[in-house]
Amino acid sequence: MEQTHVFYFVLANNSMNYGIGSYLNHLVSGLRHHRDIAVTIVHCLDEEHDRFLIEEQNGIRNIYIPKPASRYINIFNSQHQTEKIKYAKRVRTLLEPIFEELGTVVAHFNQSILSFLAEELERSFNLKIVFTVHFLSWQFLYEKSLDEYSSAWQEVYGDKAFQVSIDPNEKIFCRISDQIICLTEAAKNFVCAAYQCDPDKVKLIKNGITLTLPKNEMDKMQLKKQLGFNENDFVLVFVGRIAKSKGIKHIISAVNHLVSHHAKHNIKLLVAGSGNFDDLLPISGSIWNNVIFTGALHEDQLHNAYLLADAGITMSFFEQCSYTALEMLRYDLPIIYANNDGLAEMLDGNPAAFKVDLDFNIKNGYHIDVDSICNHILNLMDKREKGIRFTQSGIKERFAIDLWIRDMLAIYTGLSKQIEREFEYVQ
Repeated sequence: MEQTHVFYFVLANNSMNYGIGSYLNHLVSGLRHHRDIAVTIVHCLDEEHDRFLIEEQNGIRNIYIPKPASRYINIFNSQHQTEKIKYAKRVRTLLEPIFEELGTVVAHFNQSILSFLAEELERSFNLKIVFTVHFLSWQFLYEKSLDEYSSAWQEVYGDKAFQVSIDPNEKIFCRISDQIICLTEAAKNFVCAAYQCDPDKVKLIKNGITLTLPKNEMDKMQLKKQLGFNENDFVLVFVGRIAKSKGIKHIISAVNHLVSHHAKHNIKLLVAGSGNFDDLLPISGSIWNNVIFTGALHEDQLHNAYLLADAGITMSFFEQCSYTALEMLRYDLPIIYANNDGLAEMLDGNPAAFKVDLDFNIKNGYHIDVDSICNHILNLMDKREKGIRFTQSGIKERFAIDLWIRDMLAIYTGLSKQIEREFEYVQ
């Protein structure tokens, strides 16, 4: 069988620094050594280059297709549909000679907002389309309107018909995709129910990660000392965007309570992520020595943050197969987590993971039990004092990158064979 060419289409300068970026980085890294797969990343609406550009680095081809200089496009604005269609046709024209030369092409999309481009490619070429559901669009209503989110929440978890929760871009991908990948069972059930997708083309494939850690120049205590921590500090690490839906306010409230009422002055909360800190600084003011905001960290800095940490914490209101949680598993950190659909599927039953109940009220939104967070932190601090160590061995192996790559290869090669059979039939 000839080589399968997988093209990943991404919205440049957008979510590449967050979950989708982690997903692609790990996936491309795992595929790089498979000779029967050739990987290309197409950076759409790129703002860093002013011309069409093709570069190859470490065996991966990158294609940069800039934003039109003459027209303003807001990809998230439905009123800019004409401009988006024109851009999609421009992308089709630029990629046409490449696709014709390669033969079998699988186009893998990871952002539903690029549905306008996927439709154009599906109409124009004999290729196969894969779409990964990294998040459910209705959940982002929480950041915008609690009333709308509440209506959608009742549809998804109640017995009402799907209306508010249906996203037109997700609906398009469910129609034109040859394979849809969901990261959780909950997401798979939603996609099949809300969009009436054929269950045979919706597959559950959980994310994977390399379990081998980078070589350490220093141990935990040496690293703590170098970075200004005391040996006795209990370092709790949070990694992610600074957003309301990440539950960071509840984490800071718990640390505040432990410092103020339990005199646990050696707690250090390391907040690694970018976003709007304006709402967090006032509630951190009385414990400024216990909360460290680092901003977004580079890979080597993030490695050090996980290495010196005593525990990880993630209080997201909604999540899929979280790379933050996978990284914490990888570093054998005990994890305090909110009981949302995605994290529950990953961590329930794990003796080194500690669940905090997550409740939703249609009037007030999400409620996280801060007392439960405090109790779990106190429990972990006590176990550390007693010399009890945690390991994620036996759990993290379920997310080994080799298993993930095996499943992804099966998707790509299966679709490639379909293209070949269709071509033979036409001949």
